[in-house]
Amino acid sequence: MVGFLLFAFFSPFFTLKKISIERNSADLDATEIESALQNFFGENLFFLPHENLRAALFKKFPEFRAVQISENWPDALKLKIEVAPPAANLLNSSDANFSVVSDDGVILSQNPDENLLTIKILQHEKNILPRQKFTEKKILEKIFAAKNLLEKKNLKIAELHFLHAAIELHAIAENGTNFWIDLQQPILPQIEKLDRAAEKIDLQKKFDHIDLRIPKKIFWE
Repeated sequence: MVGFLLFAFFSPFFTLKKISIERNSADLDATEIESALQNFFGENLFFLPHENLRAALFKKFPEFRAVQISENWPDALKLKIEVAPPAANLLNSSDANFSVVSDDGVILSQNPDENLLTIKILQHEKNILPRQKFTEKKILEKIFAAKNLLEKKNLKIAELHFLHAAIELHAIAENGTNFWIDLQQPILPQIEKLDRAAEKIDLQKKFDHIDLRIPKKIFWE
């Protein structure tokens, strides 16, 4: 037993030489992943902590949601990588460039998808780059929740504008009415104010804007 341990410790037979990668996104470059793990090649598999590999990958690839690692003895590892799914296309108004954001809020390395909802980004002067943490998951969830709640009131939403600095949503209906929503506050109470205002305003008519951001109040023009 001691002899085997000495052999395992000192022999190059058990050092990492190969990594195979299984991934759920065709846009993920396997060569780039291997390059990020170059420092681990030559390490002894018996003493190679999986958490160190995961930490290196999550630092380089923030779009990763999960990484499973298994040994393929004597000298290889197999990685199974899950990338967060795409949530929406982003159109940055400052440079007119498109990108795709995951539902975790990270910019993905893929081209825009015509099957995804497009959100126009305002108040963001910098370029939106791949692997950037663009926003929080909960903010994207609130954007989709606001659109769904408005459309349940027979308000077909034609455009979504995300004001990045203010953390606000401007949801523009097909008739041109612009609904202002605070994404730092709960969404449902803001939308429900439309029901209480129904006696005074006809939502099917065009307004310049309807401001839902102030708690317990509603303003329109």
